[in-house]
Amino acid sequence: MKKIIVIVLSFIMLMGCNQNRVHHNKELEESFHSVMQKENIDQLKLNTLTDFTWDKAFIFTPYTPQENITKQLGAEFKDPSKISSRDDINLVVFMNNEKVIQYVEVGRKYGDLIADDRNALTPMDNIIEIKKQ
Repeated sequence: MKKIIVIVLSFIMLMGCNQNRVHHNKELEESFHSVMQKENIDQLKLNTLTDFTWDKAFIFTPYTPQENITKQLGAEFKDPSKISSRDDINLVVFMNNEKVIQYVEVGRKYGDLIADDRNALTPMDNIIEIKKQ
């Protein structure tokens, strides 16, 4: 009986830690900021900044509610940035094979990230407009 309890508790702990497997990519955040601070830049190609495999990326603007993030991603992702109550960042979430794999918090100091009305960016359709403040 004790073995079953230990196995069940281990499983629950592993499932609870799944969220922690989503990598907060601070190096990519620095790359975003390096590109965005250039005065003559008004767009960027997302795939030129990434060095990992992804098939979808989503941009979430300040004050986006958690429910909207979950709905748009079509996957469970508890937003660690708390963008629903922040106005200082844009959140970019990367997915691969329908799973969230990484995210970045892109400060708005050098502008806002705009992806038109596209639901998701892809490696083939990955141009992001930068709206300077």
